[in-house]
Amino acid sequence: MSFKRRSGIILIAITCLIVIALSIAWGNADILLDKKSTEITTSTIGSTTTTTATTYSYRFVVMGDSRGSTNGVNETQLRNIMGKVKQLSPQPAFILFAGDMVGGGSTVSSQLTYWKDIMDDYYPISSIYPAIGNHEGSEAVFSSAFSHLPNDQVAGYGRTAYHFDYENARFFVLNSNRNHEITSAQRSWLKEMMQDNGKTHNFVMWHEPAYPTGSHVGSSLDVNKYARAAFWDILDNYGGTMGFVGHEHNYTRRHIDSNMNETINGTKFTFERKIYQVTVGSTGAPLLSTYSSTLNVDVPPKAVYHYAVVDVADNLVTVKVYDGKDTLIDSFAPVPAMSNTTTPAPAGFIDIPSDAWYRPYVIELVAKAIISGYPDGTFRPNNPVTRAEFTKMICLAMGWTIENPANPSFSDVSKDSWTFKYIETARAYGITSGYPDGTFRPNIDMTRAEITKFIAEILDLPVGSSTLTDISAHWAQEYINSCVSADVINGYPDGTFRPDSTATRAEATKMITNKNRSSAL
Repeated sequence: MSFKRRSGIILIAITCLIVIALSIAWGNADILLDKKSTEITTSTIGSTTTTTATTYSYRFVVMGDSRGSTNGVNETQLRNIMGKVKQLSPQPAFILFAGDMVGGGSTVSSQLTYWKDIMDDYYPISSIYPAIGNHEGSEAVFSSAFSHLPNDQVAGYGRTAYHFDYENARFFVLNSNRNHEITSAQRSWLKEMMQDNGKTHNFVMWHEPAYPTGSHVGSSLDVNKYARAAFWDILDNYGGTMGFVGHEHNYTRRHIDSNMNETINGTKFTFERKIYQVTVGSTGAPLLSTYSSTLNVDVPPKAVYHYAVVDVADNLVTVKVYDGKDTLIDSFAPVPAMSNTTTPAPAGFIDIPSDAWYRPYVIELVAKAIISGYPDGTFRPNNPVTRAEFTKMICLAMGWTIENPANPSFSDVSKDSWTFKYIETARAYGITSGYPDGTFRPNIDMTRAEITKFIAEILDLPVGSSTLTDISAHWAQEYINSCVSADVINGYPDGTFRPDSTATRAEATKMITNKNRSSAL
């Protein structure tokens, strides 16, 4: 037999063995399979080649609150639910668990070990992503129990506040245990990780509802209404797809929209989108049917053990919720998420009237790709501008070469942040040196005074004067006068400038546009 023929036979044999091995592995391995489908089909007509885009299709399951009397767990109900999940086809890629896995107390560590052993009978614990509930108690114990979770993404929170990416989505898990709120540290991190992250969906999970409906009204995030509204404002502005919570020991679905607008401590919170808060509140915890807060409630509390199945197909999300007997108790599709990309929206924004004073500035800067709107057709002119956002606008308006150094210059701007290269560019051009403590504070809203300092220094504007009545002895008086004299910015009809007021996106467009017109750029 020739060497060539022998080689061919050997190659065929090896191929057959590989196919058999893979068949066995796919049939028997206890792993979670997603249904991502990537099709790249190329066709050539004449000299034109077309390629279809990558598509995503996958599933995950959400549940919560399994505490009970067997080593802190309601093992009977949890195993019943997990058995139902194990029968799903297709299988979930992972499971989100909205806290209160166990009863807590002095033996919480061993209880969590017991809970993990139960879950591990169905899926690897590395595919379970839990939130800390009020019954888990110690953040240190929780962090130790779930060593597979990302650690200290929010400084000082261990593994109780983290995010992970899967296909076209980013998943956030937050800690609601500190004084019944999503704290300012978590909010700042969430805002940074959510904005401009290039993901189609942002799913967020925490334990205590922002807007409870019954048994925990007054003992959830509604304890601190300002922090609650500030948190939800981030979901509304930066592309939250939906939120998952537990705590209420029932299933409830509620949507948050402009009906929930409120003014707290002088701050007006205006929600522009419809976002669902889905309460997956019992896979074993004592069932409760209390119902006292009814505004915008789509599904009133159902006192049944349950779990939610979430299917994602590109930008389409569908949710089906089943009880412990596999009876469908809810089915819905959220309003399409606001994709978190920087793709410029059309010039004709649906929230900018044709006679708006800022419309010409918006259109000009969009055309130059200096600013962009949102994929839902809005520009949101009255939203505040953060230090990071304005820095990006300045860098693009000036046409500077974008810097990307190996190491960050500021302790709170990591290299993987979307803000990194723009902030480093501004620093390289001598426009900002940050704060004395080594931070840049990218998510702080900019004031009108701070923006005049940016622009006056960039353009090296000469000293000017004005008749403004409220800037005398203000630290930015010189910068304000320079910008007003150069017609970069104006005061208000009542003769004030309001230097410490937050600058809006609309105001920023005028300042950037007039900056260009007042310089030789």
